[in-house]
Amino acid sequence: MQIVVDGERFSPLQALILVRLRKGTTRLSNLVLTLRSLGVRSRSSVYTALYELVERGYVERFEDEGVIYVRLTGRGEAIAGKLPLRLKELLGPMVTLLLNLLYELTDTGRSIVDEIDDPEVLEAYKEYLLDELKRVDEKLSRWRKIRVE
Repeated sequence: MQIVVDGERFSPLQALILVRLRKGTTRLSNLVLTLRSLGVRSRSSVYTALYELVERGYVERFEDEGVIYVRLTGRGEAIAGKLPLRLKELLGPMVTLLLNLLYELTDTGRSIVDEIDDPEVLEAYKEYLLDELKRVDEKLSRWRKIRVE
């Protein structure tokens, strides 16, 4: 799967790197550990994705006192700012379907929230649901209300 933003193609791992670097400059080793905690098991995949982002001018890699750091360039900031909305457009409906499927498969009467143990994932899910509720409210507000007598 490729994610296209402004005509530029990014792998899911590259998109994740760009979004994570929006938080600011970080040590390369910390980025690798963060991505590992998010399920990226291959260190070489991280380095390959990062190298390509550096080559394309989205990420800058530099060394300070023997420590390697990475950060977004201006071009990277511009793309990284557009990625969350693009990812939501691409993945939002799929995530909703998968969560509903998971709920149906568990058939325990428990909510998906009961299955989430990571506070960051739970917070992200909450933000997603709040955004979806806003969209529902906006859509409902556009419908004409017809008075029936």
